[in-house]
Amino acid sequence: MALLVLVAGACGDDGGAVPTRSSGAQTTISTPDDANPSTAALHPTLAALPLPPGYEVPFPADEYGADIDERETVVQFIIVKLPSDEVARFLLAELPGAGFTVVERSGSWIAAGDVMADVEGVIYVTTPDNLPAQLVLKPQGAQTGINVNLYRAGAFP
Repeated sequence: MALLVLVAGACGDDGGAVPTRSSGAQTTISTPDDANPSTAALHPTLAALPLPPGYEVPFPADEYGADIDERETVVQFIIVKLPSDEVARFLLAELPGAGFTVVERSGSWIAAGDVMADVEGVIYVTTPDNLPAQLVLKPQGAQTGINVNLYRAGAFP
């Protein structure tokens, strides 16, 4: 929940001119439960993930410890302002150079033998730290949502 602080003009008479404002300025202070989309960043365990220019991280990653998820999953949502087929081709080309191993591709991509436009798909990888992860690409018109699930306990679902 965000804490809203109002900065209003001063009131009073100290014998001199007192600066006043006709309207107050608002400042939002983020708390751990409320992230500012412009300042959210990739989870540190995903720092090596190659992403096309212009991606956005709308909110911080969710982290699930062993008490909630035995796989100790980190879940990160990313928005890329490109169609899903362009994002998929970018990832498939760039992941190996960043130290990721593409283990499998699933969805309608396999039947076509290539990436298809406007089709949801999953890229299963191992990270440079040899942890399993999946990148679920969700077409959203001219942009793509990527839901990344990193399994720190080392098991694909």
